[in-house]
Amino acid sequence: MAGESYDVIVVGAGFGGSSCAALLAKRGLKVLLLEKNTRAGGKAITLSKGGFTYTAWVVISAPTQGTLLEVVLKELGMEDKVELVAPGVQGSRYKQSSGQYVVGPQDPVPDPNKIFDWLEVKEEDREEALRLLTDLTLMSPQDIDALDDISFGEWLSRYKVPKGVYAFLIGPVSDGCFVVPVDALAASEAIGTIQQVFLRGGGVFCKGGFGRLADTYAKAVEVNGGSVIMRTRVEKITVEQGKVTGVVTDRGSFQAPIVVSNAGIQPTVLKLVGEEHFDKGYVNYVKDLVPSLGFTGARYFLNKKVIDDPYGTLFSDETPWNLDKWVEAKSGDIPEEITVWYEIPSNYDPDAAT
Repeated sequence: MAGESYDVIVVGAGFGGSSCAALLAKRGLKVLLLEKNTRAGGKAITLSKGGFTYTAWVVISAPTQGTLLEVVLKELGMEDKVELVAPGVQGSRYKQSSGQYVVGPQDPVPDPNKIFDWLEVKEEDREEALRLLTDLTLMSPQDIDALDDISFGEWLSRYKVPKGVYAFLIGPVSDGCFVVPVDALAASEAIGTIQQVFLRGGGVFCKGGFGRLADTYAKAVEVNGGSVIMRTRVEKITVEQGKVTGVVTDRGSFQAPIVVSNAGIQPTVLKLVGEEHFDKGYVNYVKDLVPSLGFTGARYFLNKKVIDDPYGTLFSDETPWNLDKWVEAKSGDIPEEITVWYEIPSNYDPDAAT
């Protein structure tokens, strides 16, 4: 197969790469999807051990209504090959002044006063808190786009935000979704994400592990006449006279006039293609990008149920991160309280533990 020519080569079979390759193949292009791992899914690859099926870390998707994951499956005609589930309940727990972690309201349509009761917002602070949540929820796409150049922390500083509300917006969202301190996260990204969750719900999972969804997208590539090669590491995206010509891998070279890289912007520009092929200003922009931080994660395999929630978070007034806290943690001063995300696959997928 090495040396063969294609219309498009897609590097990386994560969710972006596998869905892109499948959609291109569906439209009649000759597609090659390359992946360094043994199966699709990227960092959300599905693992199996001792009768348990799980992902390597907590994966929770949103929104629940009109999710693009399902839209792509339907467009590919693969919606019967994998099952997405939205449990409709979650176990977010806020540490109240009593020291107890209390589960938040479970209303299908959020009631601000119930949320404020849960987060212990004082009566005199509720009007301002409601103004914040209203502005965030109803902000137009144009106004959201205009906030690319300020941080979510700076945007929040325009309001007098009660501690509980601040912790609610930062811990589960900016710390959990983006793994970026609030003063390093673009306000546009944070607000757009929170708005989708508030208006269209959150908490979508995949039976059999989220990696199964990417596996299904990758299978659609082959169903539509394309090729998928696993355990193949791309070493170079080749460029001749300013035009892409293909890729070099540890299993040979492949040709294509279009290469779509799902390997990350910095590895793609600085390593796979090479900065000499880009404008210096753009290269400097890419070099200055700060990657997200990381999670510390653990998986426990238990012989009895200890909690009924399919997923949730534990957070308190002390858990939100900022750059100063990150610098302190990097030097060894680890905070006593951090936001904890948890997922229990067998509570929404009985076959996850057999």
